[in-house]
Amino acid sequence: MTADSETPDGVVLRVGTISFFGSLVPYVVSMVRAYQVQRGLHDSGEIKSGPGQVLVAALILNPYFIGFYVPLSVSWAARSAMLRIKYAGSPATGQAGPPGTPGR
Repeated sequence: MTADSETPDGVVLRVGTISFFGSLVPYVVSMVRAYQVQRGLHDSGEIKSGPGQVLVAALILNPYFIGFYVPLSVSWAARSAMLRIKYAGSPATGQAGPPGTPGR
């Protein structure tokens, strides 16, 4: 160890750096998954907003500000699309929902 890392300030700096970069790993993974879900919803015609918005929002809303909003909003959009398909049918195919629902 160097003389700087043996001081309390050096230890705090090292722990802070590890915490900072360690918290970026799950954020990046969740943004990649959110991008994939958003792209799938967009390609199927379930939502109008494109997957690029997820990347822009991920850069603007970093994990230390309100970064939880991006994966949360993608989850809401996916759930909404799933319920819309389940009960009303897909707008992309024009088919109604499962048997026993109105319109089937």
